[in-house]
Amino acid sequence: MNVKNSFQTCRTQRGFTLIEVMVALVIAALALTALTRGLGQYVFQQSQLQERVIATWVAENRLLELQRLPGAQMESRAQETALSQDWQTEFTTSDTLIDGIQKVEVAVTAPAEKQPTVRLYSILGGG
Repeated sequence: MNVKNSFQTCRTQRGFTLIEVMVALVIAALALTALTRGLGQYVFQQSQLQERVIATWVAENRLLELQRLPGAQMESRAQETALSQDWQTEFTTSDTLIDGIQKVEVAVTAPAEKQPTVRLYSILGGG
């Protein structure tokens, strides 16, 4: 075995260089950053979805109250508690082209929000 072959064998068997390790760490950091950002967006979307589902339940409950008690005087604005959150509800009615049938809109606003989270529409009357 000559000196040249011995040197090449040692050179091919050594570990990673510092540059290779740094590049691998940068790639891993970028991948973890992207993963963290994706998880953050997922959590945000899930909380938004949960808020909309709860607001829909509150609006449906309000519509059922209106349908169960036709002609009863109900406050057009009310505050309801669902799943430990206070929700502002507001309903408006308007006449339709058919006598005795009214269109009703129920708007539910989440706590600390200015715009309604959910709006549901239905009809009342005809009975």
